[in-house]
Amino acid sequence: MRAQPRNAFACVSFRNSILAIARSNAPLLILLLAAAMPARAQQWNLTWSDEFNGPAGSYPDPTVWTYDTGGGGFGNAELEFYCAAGSNVSPCDSSTPNVFMDGVGSLVIRSILTPSGKWTSTRMKTQGLKNFQYGRIEARMKLTPGDGLWPAFWMLGSDITTVPWPGCGEQDIMEWVPQYTPTTTSSTDHGPGYSGGNGIGSKFTFPNSGQINDPGYHTYGVVWSPYKLQYYRDDSTQPFFTDTPTYLPPTDQWVYNDPFFILLNQAIGGNFPKPGPDATTPNPSDVLVDYVRYYNWSSGQPDPPTDLDADADASNQVYLSWRDHDRGHHDGDASEDNEGRHDSDNPEAYDIYASTTAGFTPSPGNLVVANFPGTRYTVQALNPGTTYYFLVLTNTLGGESVPSNQASATTRPFGHGRGIKINAGGQAVGDYASSMFYAGGATNRHPTTVVDTSAVQDPAPQAVYQTEQYGASDWAIPNLNPNEPYLLRLHFAENGFTIAGARQFNVVINSQQVLTNFDIFATAGAANKAVVEDFLVTPDEKGIVSIQFEIGAANVPTICGIELVPEDSDDWYHSGGSGDEHDWQYNDLDDTTPPTPVQGSTGGTTTYIAIDSNSTAAVPAVAPFVSDIYFADGLGGSTIPVPPGVDVSFVTNPAPQNVYRTQRIGNNVSAQTTGSFGYFIPGLIPGATYNLRLHFAEGFFNAAGLREFNVVLDAQQVLTNFDIWATANAEASPPSGGKNRAVIEQFPVQADRYGMVMVGFLSGAVNLPSLRGLELIETAPPPPPPPPDNDGRHDHGH
Repeated sequence: MRAQPRNAFACVSFRNSILAIARSNAPLLILLLAAAMPARAQQWNLTWSDEFNGPAGSYPDPTVWTYDTGGGGFGNAELEFYCAAGSNVSPCDSSTPNVFMDGVGSLVIRSILTPSGKWTSTRMKTQGLKNFQYGRIEARMKLTPGDGLWPAFWMLGSDITTVPWPGCGEQDIMEWVPQYTPTTTSSTDHGPGYSGGNGIGSKFTFPNSGQINDPGYHTYGVVWSPYKLQYYRDDSTQPFFTDTPTYLPPTDQWVYNDPFFILLNQAIGGNFPKPGPDATTPNPSDVLVDYVRYYNWSSGQPDPPTDLDADADASNQVYLSWRDHDRGHHDGDASEDNEGRHDSDNPEAYDIYASTTAGFTPSPGNLVVANFPGTRYTVQALNPGTTYYFLVLTNTLGGESVPSNQASATTRPFGHGRGIKINAGGQAVGDYASSMFYAGGATNRHPTTVVDTSAVQDPAPQAVYQTEQYGASDWAIPNLNPNEPYLLRLHFAENGFTIAGARQFNVVINSQQVLTNFDIFATAGAANKAVVEDFLVTPDEKGIVSIQFEIGAANVPTICGIELVPEDSDDWYHSGGSGDEHDWQYNDLDDTTPPTPVQGSTGGTTTYIAIDSNSTAAVPAVAPFVSDIYFADGLGGSTIPVPPGVDVSFVTNPAPQNVYRTQRIGNNVSAQTTGSFGYFIPGLIPGATYNLRLHFAEGFFNAAGLREFNVVLDAQQVLTNFDIWATANAEASPPSGGKNRAVIEQFPVQADRYGMVMVGFLSGAVNLPSLRGLELIETAPPPPPPPPDNDGRHDHGH
């Protein structure tokens, strides 16, 4: 049930700041390594319930339930007028109440078409009277099928008065609309960046031809623990849909760890139910509720982990270990089997948090990974020479513990790096980190799709194949060891098409095309089946591997996961021991099926290039600028008319007017688009120095603070929350506004060994990035090669 139209999320998210750092070559990603622990039978205590056993015609308990009243559509163009118990406010009528006890053990929420032609109904809630946090919450209900009806059992964040929807969070435990048919209901989560039609959820169809109006009723519920929502029908031990942060878009935040309140209602019509109410809609239409119950976990809040230790043995990794409070030892002790599992049952998992600030407070904004099932893991893709601080909290059905002791470690200098695993399009799961280092594309998830991984050696976790980054996208993965070989594994699954030829795209690595019209379905031989393509690649001298997923013959590219494993250490990876050399174990994946070697481009001879971003037939590029090329994602924005044109009087060597009239902006077609785009420009002279000139003009907003975005150059953030209007206004003399005024930002940059410069335009504090044009002008030739070392080889400085 949608609470109200989408509003701006008012809370400042620390996660957003971490993601901004990550895109600027200082990512805070944690890749986790451990074995799973078995779950113990659930132990629930009934803490509170409303059994609705009052006499016939009585009203719900006013110490527990209050009401939303009135009409106005509630943000969804709904038709009903909500009435409180016993209300006579027109069109409500206490003689034909909309909510009451039936006298035989059920609550009745009754929707009535009044003689005036207005529908009345009830929306009751525990807001301000009773809040809930973690546990098992369920209602036993019987619904009435009918056109235009929209019954729901749901929850909203109790902070909705200070954090507007969807930032407060919404848990739809049960919804039904006519298009589902009487056999099916749904559960959906709504939060900042994934609300309305982009909520994360799934449908459930009753077995054995069951229906929502079965005489025996059905139970709808959720098992709610930190960072996990498990929705079920009739059997709490068999959830049909589990939501975790893994399925959130990578820049969005989990908002379900705070108190929520319960709502029960039946809406009529609006944007969701299809068809709307008509002559066939039952009048009255009843929702019957046998009970609402809340259970908590018998053991209560868990104890915290102890003896958290951090060990930095690489420039981009930190190894962590801790002791389980109850067991008093690390995974890997003698009490475990050879897969790191304990003999005793234990439902505990762990939430890991990290920061570059000592004494930080753990929160969803600095969460690294949730519900991790072991007591050791490896932090990867960290920034060289940087001190990080860590906390671990025990996570059970009873909630989170207080934090462990704080541990810290400082990574080694650049050049001692290892690999990384990325869950493309999703957040961290297992030993795969949250999606980052990209520009362009959109996120998608298939949380209930089971992907066949039988044909893949060492597959990624199932959740990696259930998320995807689709659409054209550019990836610049930094902090690897320069000029040393890595195994690159690209993980794919076709979750959208069921025939060959429907999706065909190209993949470019280090400016060399390695896959042409790649067809995941044809390669796998089936939908929902994992495929991995292996390549042997070499980072450039800045430690970057570039990957581009480009439009091919059909539809758009998609990628589920990206793995980079260093080959220069004889395929050794960290086993999770003390961090000494003997704790590194051999991984011969690449030796079983040799990877495809990628030499990368040899570069080109381009000394000058000028690109008109999103030039059109109506506003064509003007020499020396060429029509838009080498971009990934984004779309055309509004065009500045002539007159007034763009004021170029405060910039040196401006572009032609036509360049400033058109723009490429971030794609916001849906809430799942990332709002970013990239320009990976090939064919340059390897090692040559260029002047990058970025041309901007704010043609839409007429005040500061309405568009702020970030710019990343070769994986280094060079502009943070850049405001075109504010910059133009400040550069004018005297300041007199920033709309329709040119701004040029310039940066020296050296083309890498593959003749490429990589520029990303990423969402910042507000709205979307915008670019009018860019230039690259050679300013210095490549430097001479370094002198050979004593054995005749060239010294590359690492």
